[in-house]
Amino acid sequence: MARQKMDITWRVLGVAMLAALLAMGVSACDDSGEDGDGGFGEVTKIEIAVNTNTLSFSSARVGETTSEIFFIQNVSQDGGTLVISSITLEASSEFQIACSKGVGEVRLQPGETAECEVSLTPSGREELAGRVVIASNARDTPTVSVTLTTLGLSQDIEADPSKLVFAAREGQSSRKLVTIRNVGTFPLEVYGYEVTGQADVFTAEVGEEYGEFTEDEPLILNPHNDNINEGDEGFENNELRVFVDYTPETTGSDTADLLIYSNDPDTSVLTVELTASSNAPCILVLDGTRVDFGASRIGDLHERTITVQNCGNDTLEISQVEPGSNVGLVTDATSTAPFVVDMGVNREADNTGLLTEPIEIEPGATDTFIVGYAPTAEVPDTGNVYIHSNDDASPIVELDLFGRGVVNQCPTAVAKGTIRGVNLPPTTSIDAAPLQTLILDGSDSTDLDGSVVNFMWEVAARPDGSVAQLQQVSGEVADPARREFFLDLAGRFVFRLTAIDDGGSPSCEVAEVEVLVIPNEAIHVQLVWNNPQDPDQTDFSGSDVDMHFLKMSRTNAWFTSPYDNYFANREPLWSPELPSLDIDDTNGAGPENINLDNPVECTWYAVGMHYWRAQFGTAYATVRIYINGQLVFEALNKPLTATNDWWDVARIHWPSGQVLLVDTLDPAQRPSGPAPVTQDMIDSGLCGVTELMP
Repeated sequence: MARQKMDITWRVLGVAMLAALLAMGVSACDDSGEDGDGGFGEVTKIEIAVNTNTLSFSSARVGETTSEIFFIQNVSQDGGTLVISSITLEASSEFQIACSKGVGEVRLQPGETAECEVSLTPSGREELAGRVVIASNARDTPTVSVTLTTLGLSQDIEADPSKLVFAAREGQSSRKLVTIRNVGTFPLEVYGYEVTGQADVFTAEVGEEYGEFTEDEPLILNPHNDNINEGDEGFENNELRVFVDYTPETTGSDTADLLIYSNDPDTSVLTVELTASSNAPCILVLDGTRVDFGASRIGDLHERTITVQNCGNDTLEISQVEPGSNVGLVTDATSTAPFVVDMGVNREADNTGLLTEPIEIEPGATDTFIVGYAPTAEVPDTGNVYIHSNDDASPIVELDLFGRGVVNQCPTAVAKGTIRGVNLPPTTSIDAAPLQTLILDGSDSTDLDGSVVNFMWEVAARPDGSVAQLQQVSGEVADPARREFFLDLAGRFVFRLTAIDDGGSPSCEVAEVEVLVIPNEAIHVQLVWNNPQDPDQTDFSGSDVDMHFLKMSRTNAWFTSPYDNYFANREPLWSPELPSLDIDDTNGAGPENINLDNPVECTWYAVGMHYWRAQFGTAYATVRIYINGQLVFEALNKPLTATNDWWDVARIHWPSGQVLLVDTLDPAQRPSGPAPVTQDMIDSGLCGVTELMP
């Protein structure tokens, strides 16, 4: 597969890639007069190209082998033979090298490629470095090198989840699990654990399989391996499972901390926050307790909606919404305060905001009221609102109000959008398909007492994993009123525009354009990934995860044409299906997507992910599957830690449209045979399974 992918890369990049390689100084000319067959004739131009100058082993772990691949190619255009006299590894014995054509004398014809794999098996925690030196008959650069780098190995403790939230009735008990892992690259020593705070209602314990561990005899956690399951040999050294029990003695809220002690150099004491309630309500202001109206025109009423949620397990009662300084009730005609509270119709309150009937909110439900701002002078204003409830932990929640009156007429922001190539009028609500380009236009913005001179665009909401950026509209003269945006993922996007007038005042209200990106194919599979160690996941350097979409049969195999749709087989003919890989992202974050508009009845399709190149360590991959435009499946943040990790994700059945989770990870081992029939497929009773069975 590696050879196939690089061959495709050379063909796609073509002359542009050759020019870039020449500019980087990785080519050479041979004007010795020797022709490609060793005779003498016209001057030939021998050129060498290496696809990278650095291999980074950032995911290496002590005692485990990690491999990285690079390629050497003869990019000569005049028919000359590239003669590599030696490929030498200058590094410690923990590095090893193997090349497809050997490491001695190698002869490459124009366009021919040699693949080399460098492996590392670190024995200690120190940083390692070295290089691979390639000597050839390329005259300008007869010696080319590839630098080898590693990071120092270290421990890194992590709790999953990082916070536990309990709810239990008085006299009953609730148990939750927190898993402690070493997500670093060197063995971690765990010395002990304890609960601090309200330890009378919280207790913690570990299973007997871990035994006793102290600072003198610590529990050793090896770097985490997601492929080890409970019952497997070595499980006890893979993760530490701590069970926390909450047994409330009285009604109310309780808090405590679970502390884990280890030799993590950065977090020697890991804190897991414990919060709980017993037969208790809980108040939460969803949009936060800071309400900022910004610059607001004098004489107008500007409103904000306050949403309150009951985060407890008993009925929440709001008894009073008390106006503080500079705040009045909308029902108080004598108030001159710039801020007002409007509880809505059918809710009576006195001048202190004390409600005749409390607002009752059931667990998980929400309720709303309005806060308004009507500035009377060109000055900043502040105010406070106090929400009284029966939440014993937070009986009074304070809202902080801010605003600034402006005399200058605020400009009015007007934002609209269209899809490039679609002949529809601009609008504020748009339906689009993935990979289309949105054109945003704010040129209809106005200012009654001046002119709009600038436009501030922002992406206010986007699907998780989207990395596209607002750009100048291609093919047009630069205009701040207009922007284009590549709709890289399915989901909901919201774009906001603030117009700025010639007096420097922003529009009092932002304008919004909402775009719903809905796949228009029967099956749409989407992949994104996140590399925390990649400093810029939008540049041209990054890790590469590949999507695979296989039409299942007893013989159709992964990584084999024509029935595996992936980067080397982007638009196969499946007779009659015509799937397509529309994006092959090779430098970090994605997205990649595969579409199929004409699936066949009683057919199963398999979805898999392959970590092609782990340039920046662990990639957290997310897969979403849409059926007829609806999101029906989502697998979030699967950690792929090393090159060649294989994640068997799911099975899709047609015509039911059902998606069955597989979620099997094979570390550093890509498959070579058909996708296996799972027990869930057999138990589903859906058609087409029998034909797949051996």
